[in-house]
Amino acid sequence: MKLFFQNKFLYKSAKKPRVPWFSILGALSSILWIIAGLSFLITFSVLSSEQVVIFLNIHTTADNYSSIKMVAIVYLFLIILLSTLSLLFFLFDKDKNLKNFKVQFLIINIISFNILNIIMTIWLAFKNKDLENFEYTKKYKKNRFLYFLGWRKWKTFDIALVGIFVSLTVILAYVDGILPNLPNGGGIALKYIPLMVISFLHSFLAGFFTGLISSLIGILFVNSSIVSGWSFLLDYLLPMVTPAIVGLMKFDVTKDRDVKTYINYFLHTFLVLLIILFWQTLSGVLIWNQLYPDDVWQGYSPIYYSLTYNFLHLFIFSYPIIQVVTPIAYRSLSTVYNDKFSHFSITY
Repeated sequence: MKLFFQNKFLYKSAKKPRVPWFSILGALSSILWIIAGLSFLITFSVLSSEQVVIFLNIHTTADNYSSIKMVAIVYLFLIILLSTLSLLFFLFDKDKNLKNFKVQFLIINIISFNILNIIMTIWLAFKNKDLENFEYTKKYKKNRFLYFLGWRKWKTFDIALVGIFVSLTVILAYVDGILPNLPNGGGIALKYIPLMVISFLHSFLAGFFTGLISSLIGILFVNSSIVSGWSFLLDYLLPMVTPAIVGLMKFDVTKDRDVKTYINYFLHTFLVLLIILFWQTLSGVLIWNQLYPDDVWQGYSPIYYSLTYNFLHLFIFSYPIIQVVTPIAYRSLSTVYNDKFSHFSITY
């Protein structure tokens, strides 16, 4: 009888696992942010451009009213999208291993300006023991971070791997140049695919060096439109090293393809292209608008024109291809690389 009640108690305990407080708080915070984003989106859609500018307390000329309203609506869409991804992750986090994806969450919550989730993510990052009572020592956490960063002894294979991916990046950059492009440059950007793959397989520094070397070689062998040092920095160097952040957002692709896996696939591509969009939009406003002011659409601000133009070439032409190819490359290459060449477990 005693054994029966013990088994019954264990069965009930197994049926009702305890949900961590941070999952509940994070889900509620994400829901609140989604509701707030939808409310502002509906409000801004109903208001006129002038009313939106007055509401945001922005002092500018009447020519920029429509551009500011459009940028505000796009940003609200972005907040809703990223908050929805956070909510899905909290809801489907059956393993309660959110802390292993803290870099992804920190980036998307900074972009969506969700203060509560930012504070919670930072708290998880500095917590000294695992939420499942498995102790992660400071030394282990430090070694794991340094390994993913690439701060370790490199062998001949590591250097050769960077050389191989530099070659792939330069070749694809050349292919990008002969494919159909927009009138003022920019089209399908295949060159970011190998940069993301090597960052995921090896480390942040491997992706950074691959992007750095590729951007320098591209000046010599690939058609480029560089008018100044700032142009090289914003149009070539920073976009080429941006995919290295993937090295800090690793996850185990050998597990079952659950919702979290697909969310991570999406976040890798989306966040990389979003940051590249920021660099290239900044370049368009600060450099190209000053050189070719007549190319800006009449009645629209340079920010709106540059944002729309770069969004077309990155998210309409490039994003679908990169989003399809990178998960296939991750699944195909990561298992082989981790089994034969990696000396640190990334299985969470």
